[in-house]
Amino acid sequence: MSNIPVLLHAMRAILVLVLCSMALLARGTDELRLRNGDVIQGEFVAGDVETIVFRVDQVLRIYRKADCVSISINGAGIPPAPDLGTAPPAAGGDNPTPGFTARPPHRVTRVIVMRRVTKNRVVEDGRFEPEFARMSDDGSTVAFFAPKSGLYVMNADGSNRRLVFPTEGKANAALENTRFSISPDGKVIFWQPGRDAIYRINADGTDEKILVRAGGEYDPNRMREGGKRIFFSTRGGIFSIDTEGNGDYNEIIIPRKLAREWESPEEWCMLGQFDASEDGKRIAFSVGGYPKAKSRQLMGINADGTGLHRIVETDVEPWAISITPDGGKVIYWKNTSQAFVVNWDGTGLTEIAIPPWDLNGSGYVHLNRISPDGQWYEYNANEAGGFSQIVRLDGSGRYEVQNYGPWEYHDTALFHGMYAPSFTADLRHFVSVSQYWRGFKPRQVVVGDINPATATGLPTITDISFPATMSTNQQLPSNQGTITARIQKGTSDIERVQFIISPVCQQRGDRWVTNAAVNGIRSDRIMHDDGKNGDAAANDGIYTCATFALQSDESKLPPGRYLLRLAVHDVDNVVGVDVDGIEVK
Repeated sequence: MSNIPVLLHAMRAILVLVLCSMALLARGTDELRLRNGDVIQGEFVAGDVETIVFRVDQVLRIYRKADCVSISINGAGIPPAPDLGTAPPAAGGDNPTPGFTARPPHRVTRVIVMRRVTKNRVVEDGRFEPEFARMSDDGSTVAFFAPKSGLYVMNADGSNRRLVFPTEGKANAALENTRFSISPDGKVIFWQPGRDAIYRINADGTDEKILVRAGGEYDPNRMREGGKRIFFSTRGGIFSIDTEGNGDYNEIIIPRKLAREWESPEEWCMLGQFDASEDGKRIAFSVGGYPKAKSRQLMGINADGTGLHRIVETDVEPWAISITPDGGKVIYWKNTSQAFVVNWDGTGLTEIAIPPWDLNGSGYVHLNRISPDGQWYEYNANEAGGFSQIVRLDGSGRYEVQNYGPWEYHDTALFHGMYAPSFTADLRHFVSVSQYWRGFKPRQVVVGDINPATATGLPTITDISFPATMSTNQQLPSNQGTITARIQKGTSDIERVQFIISPVCQQRGDRWVTNAAVNGIRSDRIMHDDGKNGDAAANDGIYTCATFALQSDESKLPPGRYLLRLAVHDVDNVVGVDVDGIEVK
């Protein structure tokens, strides 16, 4: 019995040798396509339930089958496993992606990766350039609208792009960002052109239907109940409709009912912004006409029309209303400058200390998300508030997803400036449009993940080192320091390495300053591997900024603890790493 393990080991070794020999006999160029878009050329050696062995330049490499799309052996394409299809991105988590490290006492707290998944070219004259994009909640599918050609869907890695419908000759093809949704599984698209009907169509272009002839008026539509219902509003009411086309129409609340309830003129009871809980049971909304109120009030009602109540008294119109998935809490804004969270029953009113919106931020309200556990809130405050923010409902843990420089349309911005990202429900995956604010390159679809399980094919950043404590007093040696990091390129050459103190938007006294962390650095924010200006050796993979220093004038950073964010940019990808931290004194 004791010889059985040895015998099994020998048999396994013989089997591997046989498979290797069979692969060598083919002598053709085989291709392995990965979900991140990489194409590996070499020779197929072996495969089992979980892995694929591929020979590349006489070196055996092992790939997780879950990361693979297909194999072509001598030009004949075969899938690596019968059950492989469109798979969601690697699940993110609270733990940073393995393989990214910092030297003690520092630690990596977050890894954000972004991949360009389209290859639009100037010669195409904008035919496939996206105006906006959405990702299904399971992370498997991206839908994007190209006004010059049509609506498209594709896998999240950019593969299998297909046209849902063309814009030419289609009367209802004027898609709007604020009234466009994709089902959680990516199989159905919903849209409303202007103040027209709400439509649905399968992602393969079949079974187009009108769900309701008159949709929302001003506020964005909300898809809820796991994609089973769409909630929409006008000044004349809040309504919902099923998404299968069965005609299950529900009138939730209208001004006439409120006018009777409050004995107010009906024209005073016009409805404003609203949101519905994910389970579809509760709706929070703003409305005028409440007795003796100075302004529109924040109200709550059950989806069956019962339980109408004022959630909390407000002295200005509640704005950017969001309700937690379970309906237990409501977030609303006052004059775009103060955010509050309150329980459904009106208790526990608390201000959230987070950056404000700017005047252009209203265009992004439809992208607000609250995590399934009701703990995290994502909103896009635009330039005045540091763009996309993710923060706990108590104001802690705030971080910025795409802010790596002073403005989104500067050359040093990621992908030369990205549109506000659209997140999945878990706030782990997102999709955006690059090159949005400048026209010298075609727009592209960019897919991102926060703390993905793997970062195959992307640059890796290790041995990050920088001063643990710095002073804003230029007379002290601790005002300056050196940042170094070892960076290994992925499948593309590295274009640039940047750093920034994060979050960029910071509070100074009672005022939020958009670029506080940018203006608080008095050195450039570029790291080099050229053997010059403090870098020890050229092309050794160790990038350096030897002139890292803080401002001491009115733009200096307030005392406190900050993250250092490094960003590595290659042709098709960005990897951002947040490291804790720097104590500023």
